[in-house]
Amino acid sequence: MNEKIAITYKSFIYLLISIVTALVLLYFCTTTIIELVKKDKEWLDTTIGAIGNIAGGLIGGIVAYIVASYQVKSSTEEQKRLSLRSTYGNIRLIKEEVSYNLKVIESVIPYEKNKDNNTLLENELQNTQWLNSANNLGPEVPNGSFTALCEHYRQIAVLKNTGTIDKNVVFVEKTKDKAKEILSDLDNLTNNIVNKI
Repeated sequence: MNEKIAITYKSFIYLLISIVTALVLLYFCTTTIIELVKKDKEWLDTTIGAIGNIAGGLIGGIVAYIVASYQVKSSTEEQKRLSLRSTYGNIRLIKEEVSYNLKVIESVIPYEKNKDNNTLLENELQNTQWLNSANNLGPEVPNGSFTALCEHYRQIAVLKNTGTIDKNVVFVEKTKDKAKEILSDLDNLTNNIVNKI
């Protein structure tokens, strides 16, 4: 895993402020300890120990904050990458299913309402990938694309139902055109996601 660590301007400023604060604290602690040692009092050991604990705690707290901030940012970025990969895989499956359905629809064009065409549409049109993947599509899928997919799969449901009156040449053509539009949209979407991964 050979990743570059990108430090933003804001992170750099926080880091710089933390280093300067730690150095100033270290300077004041050191000079205070030196002055107290010169006085040779019996309470000095306790005071020096307390100052050392405070300085160490402050420096440790600053370092812990920086490390935790980096880990949270890295974790968030990794979750985004995993979401993108999952959405990419789901879109590819749906795209394959839409492509297959388009081939089935094109095979019955010009559509004639007969038993063979209805049986072919009923048995061959698929919606399994859509049913399995629709809930897993991430925010990378725009609302327009999602709505178009929902509309297309409602059309597929109508075509699969042999008792539907709405099945006619115009409806089959509209479903075919919608499938082509969705395939183009899904191609663009997968290319955008690949660029983000």
